Amino acid sequence: MDFLSTGLQEFGRRLRRQKLRRSLGQARKRLAQAESDLGALTLPTLAGRAELPPEVEQARRKALELDGEIERTSAAIVELEAELASIRGRENAAVRAAEERTASSQADEAALRQQQLELRKGAETSAALGVPGKTAFVNLHEAEKSAAQAAAEAQQSRRTAVTEATRSVAEIHQRLVPLRLDLARLRQAQRQPLRELGAVLGRFESLAPAEAGLALERRREALRQINSLEERLEGLKHLSSAADPQNVRLSIFLFVSLATIVGLTLLLIFRAPPSRDWLPADSQIVSAFHLPRLQAAGAANRESAWNAVWRDAADTLGPYPTLAGPAPEVRRVVIALGESKGDAGSLYRLVEMNGAAADVIAGLNEKHGFGMRYDSKSLGGLGIAERNAATACAQIGYSTLALGETASVSQMIRVRLGLAPDLKIEELFFTKFQRLDRGSAIRLITRQPRELVTASGEPIIAPDLAERSGLLGIAAYPGDPIVLVLLFGTKNDAASNRLAAFFAEAPARHLRLQGAGAEANILAIEQRDSSLECRLTLNEAAAREFLPRLGGARLQRQ
Repeated sequence: MDFLSTGLQEFGRRLRRQKLRRSLGQARKRLAQAESDLGALTLPTLAGRAELPPEVEQARRKALELDGEIERTSAAIVELEAELASIRGRENAAVRAAEERTASSQADEAALRQQQLELRKGAETSAALGVPGKTAFVNLHEAEKSAAQAAAEAQQSRRTAVTEATRSVAEIHQRLVPLRLDLARLRQAQRQPLRELGAVLGRFESLAPAEAGLALERRREALRQINSLEERLEGLKHLSSAADPQNVRLSIFLFVSLATIVGLTLLLIFRAPPSRDWLPADSQIVSAFHLPRLQAAGAANRESAWNAVWRDAADTLGPYPTLAGPAPEVRRVVIALGESKGDAGSLYRLVEMNGAAADVIAGLNEKHGFGMRYDSKSLGGLGIAERNAATACAQIGYSTLALGETASVSQMIRVRLGLAPDLKIEELFFTKFQRLDRGSAIRLITRQPRELVTASGEPIIAPDLAERSGLLGIAAYPGDPIVLVLLFGTKNDAASNRLAAFFAEAPARHLRLQGAGAEANILAIEQRDSSLECRLTLNEAAAREFLPRLGGARLQRQ
């Protein structure tokens, strides 16, 4: 068993070498930082010196060239930021002026309405005295009409000012972002010539100013550490070269074999992918409702913008007494629509619990009209709790239930047992979509964005946007304001670039936001290969219009 001892010793030496390499890398970083600091401190003092050594003069010129570029880029950034602040100031001033005009017009309208009331009270007296009052009423009506028109013009002026400011800010950002990137690149590039200058000054310490003494000492200490670590590495390499290579190979073979066996065992234990829902392959649209987050957003309140989404999720649980309410143990409700079979498609419903789903099945007894049925031949012996053909329930995981019609529940059981194919979506896009579950109240994904409509048949997004994407994911996050994230899958990078530019033009129009005051503001647009992520905010009016459409999403049937 000497080969095991030799192998363990060599394994320990390799670990120590790895640790020494990390320490050596950190020491080299400290050396680079000390040399950069030394160069930065010494550079201003070299300007007035004559007959500098050639190495010092060459390093100084490189650093000065980058200094000039950094100053010019910084000046351009300061100028654009000042212009940006000026635009914001003009926008705020225009908005305040419009609000003052609106308030003044509303006050005038209130005063005119009060005068109309007073005229009506005195109408009978005026008629009895023979004084005509019609002219006064006409004048007041015209004045009230003028006040209302002034208020409308003030609101239009406010919208115009905000739109122009937004466009100007976007144009400035398009110029500002490349400059900031250039500045960061230049500052990063400046480190190399400064480090070269510091390394040269290490040989000409007399040229360094007095304030650079600490940087010089740090450089000397880093060099001492590097030399010490390199000596220790050489010693370990010498010990490794003296070890019997045959014993080392035998021990490595044994360790690799054990690791392979353990890895295969773990793979067999955890072979089921935890990130997938057990939905059939014909699912064309999948909606996931996170009930605790909806409850935290006050969705159960009828006044909430989330209330329509809450009802869509709660209606799914209504026929099942142990889930209705909904039950506090319910964490997530998933609704999937399958391919068309006649006039309607298959509807698959999954419920994810916080605890064991077996307790829900056990509570559905004859008192509630449910009976248990087992089918060993086609369903592997898994039980289905049935009330009738339209209301059934089955446990397909420790905390997962399948709900709905008996045919749909049976199909989800077959998918869980591997007897039928499950839903597969392009892996990178699906992984990104799964990350949206962190904090979102509702998520949706479909391969057919062109056919995505509300329960009343109205398109959820503009058709010209849907036609540019072959895969669409949407997630909504509760908050103030509400955040909406749209994921698009396109054919290639070029299509993703075109879609990003097209969506950024008018996000409110693409989301079909037509209500009074409905606004959508883009936070960020991120492109990665052929996928596109658009993150934007919805104000209260936009949320009340869009969220009910999203919760009741369906596919248009031809």
